[in-house]
Amino acid sequence: MGFHQDLWLQTKGSFCFNQTMGQMHQVLESSSEELLGVLDRAVLENPFLYWKRGKSARFIDKMAWHVPSFYEHLAAQIEEEFSLEERALALEILYDLDERGYYKPAGSLTPQVKKVRQKLLLLDPVGTGSISLQECLLTQLRHRRKTGTLSYYVLSHHFQDFLHQRFALLSRKLHCSSIFLEKEIKKNVQGLYTRPRSFFDPTRRVVIVPDILVHKQSIQVDPHIPSLWVSLPEKIDRLSRAWSKEAAYLESYLHKRSTLLTEVMGYILARQKGFFFHDLPLASLEVKEAAASLQIHPATFRRVIGRKYVSFDGEVFPMSYFFSRETKGVSQKKVAHLIGQIVTQEPKEKPLSDEEISERLAKKGCYLSRRTVAKYRARLGIPKQIQRRREKAIEKGEQIY
Repeated sequence: MGFHQDLWLQTKGSFCFNQTMGQMHQVLESSSEELLGVLDRAVLENPFLYWKRGKSARFIDKMAWHVPSFYEHLAAQIEEEFSLEERALALEILYDLDERGYYKPAGSLTPQVKKVRQKLLLLDPVGTGSISLQECLLTQLRHRRKTGTLSYYVLSHHFQDFLHQRFALLSRKLHCSSIFLEKEIKKNVQGLYTRPRSFFDPTRRVVIVPDILVHKQSIQVDPHIPSLWVSLPEKIDRLSRAWSKEAAYLESYLHKRSTLLTEVMGYILARQKGFFFHDLPLASLEVKEAAASLQIHPATFRRVIGRKYVSFDGEVFPMSYFFSRETKGVSQKKVAHLIGQIVTQEPKEKPLSDEEISERLAKKGCYLSRRTVAKYRARLGIPKQIQRRREKAIEKGEQIY
């Protein structure tokens, strides 16, 4: 079987590499891990292909990205977010957490320890260092900007009734139907976690192989894949000519892949200087805009950035992370911020409808349909207009059916 015939690599599903599917596209679309397997097979099949290092490239585990433990993950955030005086106290609290991620102090807390613990609660995962389940859940709701919801009120003032699911009793206390109450609580509380530490399984091992290593002065593409060496015999017969042709094609495809990845990553670095070198938020950048600037077809550009990872300054990012889809010239993050701002400033007695939010966005130069506004609002966890009106009525003690 030659390289021109089907080569199957069992990775995530069946990965087929053949001419009819477009060898060039396959080389561009493959992650380094997938490409490594295909190249290993090609070297075994093609007598004129060799690894320059004289052996297979199966040292992928050396590039496996380290998955931090619960303590490492939080210690790294403490290093960034806390002052020198606060770090010692924060680390002391961190190593006193139980298996759930809760803090059980031996005695009363000093004002300084209380202040540090409050900051620790807001680190990722949110709620770490909580003294109780109630505090853990309320912290997560505050972080999601749901302090004005019925769920937050119930967890704050009727936690025991919530814990034992006494919805009939709660509905009488709050003057609302038990069905509505249960639905509201389920919608807001179901996605919360009760054990912040549960996301860090010590037996879990996630392998992320970076396709590009970025340094301040250089870009390395496929750093863990050795170069291929094509060695042709002195006399080339018909069969040898076919093998040599396949080897030449593969070599050219790999060169094209390397060139495109380097060009695209260089463009990203140029456009996202603030993010890489000055700790600023990502700038708005469209795929179509980048493809046009580099004179690459958008479909090819998406193949280049798809399923690729970039390693920079101790962190790994999907290559697509640096691009944002645009909404009439405004990034998705900006749209979400504007909608959140409009809802925060709306009249409490008369919450705005999605159509009214759309109209206010238009005044700010962002033109979205009512349906699109509804999608953003749902993604932000902002209730519908009627639900926001009901929550306000509950606060006033009015009857709701």
